[in-house]
Amino acid sequence: MPARFYTVFFAYFVFVSAAPAQSQAAAGRAATVAILSSQLRWHDESGRQRYAAARDGLTRQILGEVDGFISDSFDPASATADQVRSGLDTLLGQKQGAGLKNFAFLVDLPIGKCLIAGVELSRGGEAIAENAVSIRAYTAVGDKFVLAADASDLRSSDPDSLFLQDLHAAVLPTPPATGGFWFIALAEVPPQAPPTVAMHVYAFDGEKLRTMWAPKDILAETVDSAVQVTNDGFLVQRLVDKSGIAAHSPETVFHERYLLSAQGVQKLNAWETGR
Repeated sequence: MPARFYTVFFAYFVFVSAAPAQSQAAAGRAATVAILSSQLRWHDESGRQRYAAARDGLTRQILGEVDGFISDSFDPASATADQVRSGLDTLLGQKQGAGLKNFAFLVDLPIGKCLIAGVELSRGGEAIAENAVSIRAYTAVGDKFVLAADASDLRSSDPDSLFLQDLHAAVLPTPPATGGFWFIALAEVPPQAPPTVAMHVYAFDGEKLRTMWAPKDILAETVDSAVQVTNDGFLVQRLVDKSGIAAHSPETVFHERYLLSAQGVQKLNAWETGR
């Protein structure tokens, strides 16, 4: 019996055993995702060719399973963000500490209860990460969350860097007179050290998920430390090689403070320190 069958069966068994309160439909989705995800990994040249031909379609199928799982599994009246994050980790077969990240935010908007979720899908070869990230926004319809909008535009500003990994996000203060829900999503552009970080600021009004700011990639100590939220915006901390000869050992930190307003993201000031 193929090893892949045992892997899929084990993932299904763990999902059902660890979360007996989950519906059979949700458990079935976990088994489906495990099968699809196994096809997003390759180990030899023939496998790489099959993967490349099927990658985008398989990714869309898994994201569809994510949407169905959210709708099946979480009641807007009682769900918590931690429950959604944990459920997504289980659905996608992601163990804590494995490096893949999902996030979830629950927010009350004039339209009602809303959920913002970010998912990271593992793809590619054993030594080459080609992960996909997607930001998805849901609104409450009765006792279910229904997909309202999605964004798959978080990517590197370098057109030759096609993939991301290590997804992060943080809630931002909502600018006056704008309403909605603002947040920043960040991810690492592999494989470099110190890490190259791509970031976008998004706003969700209950219907549309808009990209408010999409700057050029930066170098940072870590993805997690690249941005700090302030009471009126955020602070970006990027590494810079002022010498021009040590791109991978920069000695200067540029601190750039940004304000969120009805006009969007505005740079207020900047200063530098030693690393």
